[in-house]
Amino acid sequence: MKKNHRYRAADTVRLDELQFIRLDSADTEERAFRAGQIDVTMSVPFTKIEPYQRDRPAEFHRSFLAETRYISFNTQRPPLNDPRVRQALSLTIDRQKIVERITRGGQTPSTGYNPVPLDAPLRREPSAHQPRLDPPRARQLLADIGFASGKNFPRFELTAWSPSQIPVLEAIQAMWREHLGLEVSIAIREAKVHLSALAAGQYDIAFVTTLIDVPDATAVLSDFVTGAPGNYPHGSDAAYDALLARLATTADPAARAALQAEADEHLLRAAFVAPLYLNTRTWLMSPRVRDWREDALWTRDYTAVHLDP
Repeated sequence: MKKNHRYRAADTVRLDELQFIRLDSADTEERAFRAGQIDVTMSVPFTKIEPYQRDRPAEFHRSFLAETRYISFNTQRPPLNDPRVRQALSLTIDRQKIVERITRGGQTPSTGYNPVPLDAPLRREPSAHQPRLDPPRARQLLADIGFASGKNFPRFELTAWSPSQIPVLEAIQAMWREHLGLEVSIAIREAKVHLSALAAGQYDIAFVTTLIDVPDATAVLSDFVTGAPGNYPHGSDAAYDALLARLATTADPAARAALQAEADEHLLRAAFVAPLYLNTRTWLMSPRVRDWREDALWTRDYTAVHLDP
């Protein structure tokens, strides 16, 4: 990217050129950073977060993202079409263990789906459907419908789009095996293949990231309206659709916040998805980089960025 001297505010652009380097993995990127070949990374490998925090804190950065990482269940594939099965799978995921032992980037275990705060804070009152760890309840749910100790349960595939997500997937795989006696396989697809499979319903269970374009909780929740392009579980719930329709015509901020909270709770009750954690972004940046600007929606402003001599 080169500076455009015809830009209306060209005087505010500090650099003549920005170069973006494509690397094949976070580990390769981290090695390039240590070698001085790049000034800013996209991420930090899980295993390198603590060493950088401890030994090179001036180069380590972390920020909140309005991004929920979650498990999507294909509700068109039996027995995942039964909400009790989806609830059981969610109830055996130890989210605290995932963020403390695996991701280790300051992520927060989900208490709901919506990555708040966005346009208004959602109420986070404890409920029976709030993501939590409850293996006895999960085992009872499966036993009630004929899958005691995992017997007769089909072998599903858990898919994602990046090898960096394998540690999280393996942890979930082990939890389902330990608590429910279930066996799932893990598959990594190219990002475009993964997204196409989600949209077409050609998957069993998938690791997904909430993609947010605007700071509006209603826009995020609208992904799960019947037939919506982002409705990767391919679920349909008339009561949920009605809630979102009311939100679309509600202007009062307090009323909107209450409806958003109700919709979030309804989504958890339907168990189309199993929220895992609110994500953060961790990255490495040379101390010579100044005035780096980005927000919780991954939006960056490069106009002021510059390098110390």
